Amino acid sequence: MADEYTQSRLQRMEEDLRSLKQQVSVLSVVEDPAVRQKIKETFDGDARNVIIYRGIELGMNQTEIAAALRERDLPKAQQPRVSETLDELVERGFVRRAPKGRYVLRDEKAYADFGLEKVLKKTLKKQGVDDLE
Repeated sequence: MADEYTQSRLQRMEEDLRSLKQQVSVLSVVEDPAVRQKIKETFDGDARNVIIYRGIELGMNQTEIAAALRERDLPKAQQPRVSETLDELVERGFVRRAPKGRYVLRDEKAYADFGLEKVLKKTLKKQGVDDLE
């Protein structure tokens, strides 16, 4: 019984450490107000960027993301334009390239503390664009 309890505690501690590591990685680059500003500049009022970010979050490829943009009548809904935007999101630190070349989110939990999810939802709602599911 104690072994299960100890194992459970260790798993929670490891999860907490991973979360802290992600937050420190974001904070080591910039301070809190700057992170919030970067989120706002990247996603506030830009439903296209939100849908591309959400696509990566859901594991979609660039062609699938372009199709999602077309379904929502958003501009630059071609795969090469999605690729350009992904490169910008890499530069801004929101996504990264995984070893096999796929794009993945960078430190998604760390950005949560800075209001990313709220900005994403607000932007889509304000522009009347359906979120990805």
